[in-house]
Amino acid sequence: MTSCAQDELWFRQTLVPDSPAHTLCRAYHVRGDLDVAALRSAWRAVVRRHDILRTTLVMVDGLPVQSIAPDGAAPEAFSDLGAIALLDAAPHAAEAAVAGLGAELAGRPMDLAAGPLARLAVARLAPGEHAVLLLAHEAVADDRSMAILANELSAAYAAEAGGRPAHEVLPPASAQYADYARWQHDRRTTPEFRRLLDWWTARLRPLPPRLSLRPTGPGRRPVLARRDRAVHLDRRGAGARRAGGGGGHHARHRRAGRLPVPAAPARRGADGGGRPARLRAPPAVRRSRRPVPQRPGAVRRPVRPSGLPRGAPPDGAGRARGVRPR
Repeated sequence: MTSCAQDELWFRQTLVPDSPAHTLCRAYHVRGDLDVAALRSAWRAVVRRHDILRTTLVMVDGLPVQSIAPDGAAPEAFSDLGAIALLDAAPHAAEAAVAGLGAELAGRPMDLAAGPLARLAVARLAPGEHAVLLLAHEAVADDRSMAILANELSAAYAAEAGGRPAHEVLPPASAQYADYARWQHDRRTTPEFRRLLDWWTARLRPLPPRLSLRPTGPGRRPVLARRDRAVHLDRRGAGARRAGGGGGHHARHRRAGRLPVPAAPARRGADGGGRPARLRAPPAVRRSRRPVPQRPGAVRRPVRPSGLPRGAPPDGAGRARGVRPR
């Protein structure tokens, strides 16, 4: 059973299988001695704790289905890249290498059926300097998930480096992402969901006419354009993060993601030229209090489409479901 977000991401990835647009990456520049064996054990403990990190999406009867590998049977999700040669000895050379390595790894498409869809890689830049890269497909993680995984990995590494097993600081999870997917699926069979679906269906009709977009110019074909690129977000202004729970490793945080640039969806109304405007309901990462608020996974919920008449669903329902009437 898959969640709504996984269905959407599976469909998008199927349209362009070789696109890395849905790969998230967090790249860390770590200064200080790094125990690679302890880091590997810590990552395995995190993967063992969360089923979603051992999940792939396989097709059954034309539809995606979650396939969760048993603990110990999942593909190896840790890579030791060895030593990376720096271009020069300038102070910023290491950080440039971290950013470049993050963009390179994030630019490699992930196979939803083969996996692994969550990975950790480490590379040595110089004595006492390493790059640690956390990568995940949006089908198994969102931005909040990446923060959760980074925090758990840091705690598990501190335990392993200190001679303690990681499971002492990472007890078995009480809920899994599959519980969230099942909860979403069960909601679709309720009378409340049917009432909300009927209300929104009526509000969104009639749909704007389909736009006829034809390629112009010689040799141009109607193909899906890919203009995704690496976007670097440097959060050093908030202070350097420490990896290893006080172990003396300063990690400067960068997020190198491959972000898609989709065409703007249609919104109801008309523009200044009298042409139909477009109907827009972009997805957003919005976590509710249940059922798995602090667990990794794909949580994408639509916001209210703009350009609609004011009003609320019957009985004010829908506000707690990511649909916030204005």
